[in-house]
Amino acid sequence: MIQAVIFDHDGTLVESEGRHFELWQKILQPFDIAFQAEEYIREHAGIPTLKNAERLVEKYRLALSAEELYAIKEKEVRSSLHGVAFDLLPGVIESMQAFKDADLKMAIATGAGQTEVRSSIQAHGFDRFIEHTATSDEVENGKPAPDVYLLAAKKLGIAPENCIAIEDSNNGLQSAIAAGMPCIVVRNPWSAAPRYDGALAVFNSMTEAQDYILRA
Repeated sequence: MIQAVIFDHDGTLVESEGRHFELWQKILQPFDIAFQAEEYIREHAGIPTLKNAERLVEKYRLALSAEELYAIKEKEVRSSLHGVAFDLLPGVIESMQAFKDADLKMAIATGAGQTEVRSSIQAHGFDRFIEHTATSDEVENGKPAPDVYLLAAKKLGIAPENCIAIEDSNNGLQSAIAAGMPCIVVRNPWSAAPRYDGALAVFNSMTEAQDYILRA
């Protein structure tokens, strides 16, 4: 029996992937790297920042550590979010209200850091609905490891199998599955995958996902 909905953050609740891509472009430009959207979508969207930093350092043989590149990116994110939160995706608030009306608990489980999630909560009033958050700052392993979903379920006090995750990326989907949590996907152009193996269902809008969950 579904007792809670656990949302991913980037690309599921807010349109953040486009800005993340632009920030990576800016960071990599001094290294004479022409970072393209196709590469970001193919290799980096829906992936925790530190893992992206590791991949970029290795691929482009950058003369700094992944931790140093990660710190630069986090600084750029904080600067970008100062007074300008990520845009809300369509149907999110309406679906949160519908889940609340159905007495479903809600949480966020994300590969993003607390800075990003806090910005979205404050800007869009998610605190009216979201009881707990689990972020990359709080776990040892990021997605696709199950850590953030297990932590979110633990904070809610609900077994993973009695929660349902909403994701936009295959990476996040595998994280939820690894936690023993059923998961549905709401497609996002930035994190689109040819297949979403293991998803209960795949939709094109949060409203469709809402209707599916409330019928379950």
